[in-house]
Amino acid sequence: METMIFTEGAYRDYKKTVAQKPAETGGVLVGKPSDPFRILRFDFCPPDKNQDGSYVQSATRFGIDADYINWRIENDWGPQGLYVLGFLHSHPGRMSTLSGGNMNGVAGDIPLLTACLEAPEMKAAGIQQLLAPITTFRADGSDEIHGWMLRRGSREPEKINIVVEEDVRPAVIEKSPHSQNSIADRIDDLVLRRRGLLQNPALTFGDRRVARQLYAKAMAAIPLVQSEAIEGESS
Repeated sequence: METMIFTEGAYRDYKKTVAQKPAETGGVLVGKPSDPFRILRFDFCPPDKNQDGSYVQSATRFGIDADYINWRIENDWGPQGLYVLGFLHSHPGRMSTLSGGNMNGVAGDIPLLTACLEAPEMKAAGIQQLLAPITTFRADGSDEIHGWMLRRGSREPEKINIVVEEDVRPAVIEKSPHSQNSIADRIDDLVLRRRGLLQNPALTFGDRRVARQLYAKAMAAIPLVQSEAIEGESS
């Protein structure tokens, strides 16, 4: 089973938008075609409009604005080497699967994804599948994401795993044995505190931001630790 990876920033943007709004809403999953399961951005999108000017949006329907997406591809994502990797939208109740719709048109999730995959632009970008996770809401209002994708040439959606990537880099810091309460000790404390924060999924992104700040301070102090160790060895 494939795994879709939300980078922390993309997941945060999802949580501020689709996860907070009544169904149906949605957005675009953006990333590099060379890494088609890693989502670098989530772009909350406006719905399309009907001929009378009303929005294609209700509790049971959401039509994404293709003109908006094409504009973003040409003026924002494309110049940065990014492209559309899929679409995420919410469904009412506990409807956690993609809607079948009418394959003779584009109404419904599967017909829309099929039409997108057959577009010359998608083929030129090397996109072989589109990610299509669905968000539903529990009785308490909390969101739940159900992972799906559709491959070109198939009309059978495949389940996928979804994970959120934490921005954690491994830190190997040797303590200096030549001083008490050394900078290295303080760095270890900062790093451990940061890792402890990031391993707790219940904490907010504000907490995580504080953790990253602690880690940045630790990284900035590494040259001092190295200098301290060198001086100790030469004495």
